[in-house]
Amino acid sequence: MAKPASKKKKTESLSITTPKSTRFTPPRWRILPPEVIHIIVELLKDDKATLRACSLAARDFSPAALSLIGRHLTMNHVPRIRQCLQLLVDNSAFQHVRSLDLGVTSKSSDPQGYLAEQFTILDIFAQRQTLTRLWLSRFPFSSIDPARRMGFLDIVTALGSTVNDLGLYGCIFPSYLDTISFIRAFPHCDALFIRDCVADALHLNL
Repeated sequence: MAKPASKKKKTESLSITTPKSTRFTPPRWRILPPEVIHIIVELLKDDKATLRACSLAARDFSPAALSLIGRHLTMNHVPRIRQCLQLLVDNSAFQHVRSLDLGVTSKSSDPQGYLAEQFTILDIFAQRQTLTRLWLSRFPFSSIDPARRMGFLDIVTALGSTVNDLGLYGCIFPSYLDTISFIRAFPHCDALFIRDCVADALHLNL
């Protein structure tokens, strides 16, 4: 006698679905109102570390924060100055620099070519008309050849229209009169620092 065909038990699969209306969606970043950003930046303007962290976490803070974070630039590593030239031009963060410390060490192999790089750096900021503080360390004014002197004076004149804080450390001038002429190129300067500078075999300290 044939056995009756066994009926296969139906297996039910359980699927858990969530209605679209109740699915979790991460909150979208919203642009903060400019007045809120201004208030927060003003409160943090003396706390550069926190302000930098805020600008990294929220892009909305970056423009306002960079105007405070990137105000001071020190360039003393001589071998890297050439590599920084393009960075100064391309990176918008350097447009907010108000204070520049430029340390120069004479390069005996090509002093004029080396000075040309320094002129380029100063010319970048002279064209932007943003510097209010300029400190030059060990700048060999006496090594500037006559062909470059006029161009350098044009750069200095442009810088002098905005700089009100001037510092000279360990600089060498061809003569005492050249020192006076350089300082006179900064008519708005109300803070002057001169230390270990040499002109006509005279050591200048002020």
